Amino acid sequence: MTRLAGILGICIFAAAPSVSLAAEPAWKTLETAHYRIQYTCTETDARSLGEWMEFLHKSYSTILKVAPAAEKSKICLFGNRQEFWDFGCPRGAGACYDPGRRLLCGVFESTRVFEEFAHEGTHEFVHAAVPKFMKAVPVWFSEGLADCMASSRIVSGKLHVCLHDARIARSRTAFAKKALLENAKPLRELLELDYGKFLKASDIDVNYSLSWSFVHFLFCYPDPDQPDRIYPAGKYLKAISVFFDEIRKETPGREAWNKALAAIGRTTEQLEAQWKAYVTRTLPEPLSAAEAILGAMTQPHPQGGLEVLGITSGGPAQKGGLVDGDRILSVAGEEIRKHEDLEKVFRKLKAGDEVDLSVARGQEKVAIRIVLSR
Repeated sequence: MTRLAGILGICIFAAAPSVSLAAEPAWKTLETAHYRIQYTCTETDARSLGEWMEFLHKSYSTILKVAPAAEKSKICLFGNRQEFWDFGCPRGAGACYDPGRRLLCGVFESTRVFEEFAHEGTHEFVHAAVPKFMKAVPVWFSEGLADCMASSRIVSGKLHVCLHDARIARSRTAFAKKALLENAKPLRELLELDYGKFLKASDIDVNYSLSWSFVHFLFCYPDPDQPDRIYPAGKYLKAISVFFDEIRKETPGREAWNKALAAIGRTTEQLEAQWKAYVTRTLPEPLSAAEAILGAMTQPHPQGGLEVLGITSGGPAQKGGLVDGDRILSVAGEEIRKHEDLEKVFRKLKAGDEVDLSVARGQEKVAIRIVLSR
């Protein structure tokens, strides 16, 4: 797959300096129970985000066992990316958290806005609970937890979190399986990484993926499929609550981890073996058979078709010009609305076939031709 930073559109801004306020927009303001939202987008979009953040806030509090902060959290929500950039926020991100100003910023311009705010909102919530956030909270835990919270969806009016089939989770799974099978990084090494080493360009995809998969493992092991539960109910949940409680007490990371291990009666080596088996054998493959042939990860889009989430390097999709964010509307003349439609079409095709795709790219329709790999 292409680099996960690009796939996810999530800003690793918690490690960066404060945003530079290049321009002060003409704000409108909306208050929710736990957030004060300043916005330049429509009121409808601001209210939609506010409702989503309240769902998340309840989940943050319940999972981490932390009472809500007395002061409301601050959000700046923009209607377009230019405003977002003019405010000093980084290009390439849809949302970011600035720990210096305790400010959560984002742009309501993408179908991914909710997952991006879920990820960055996790950093903001953890910072409120741990004042020395950047120094005290290990990066594997901060980023892994943020990805787990971003892998959420509302079902029947309730937010279900830490799902293995959400967009971010599927993207992380692809890298995590490969990394664990290749023994790319021992668990002890992952647990000791600081931000500088974690964000090293050559390792960033592996580090994010392993962090997500390990926190997901602690949440859900041994069963990733828990459709009737709003919150995960895995065997090692206590390790998360004990670890975070110790971090809040400013217990050093290694000592906090040892206390979490004592609470569940396991060693790091025992957990590593179970984690590796869970990810490589229990978690479903992130790509369907048709997606693997196409060389693209997709998900159904509210406006129709399948949205491209990531592209396999050197695959038919990349060679044909398909890019992240495209919506596949038809393949070989067949309308595509869901994954089953894609599977049905590809069962009729063979290696070497030339296949025409109709794709929505922004406001335009684009015709793409791919050649299936031999």
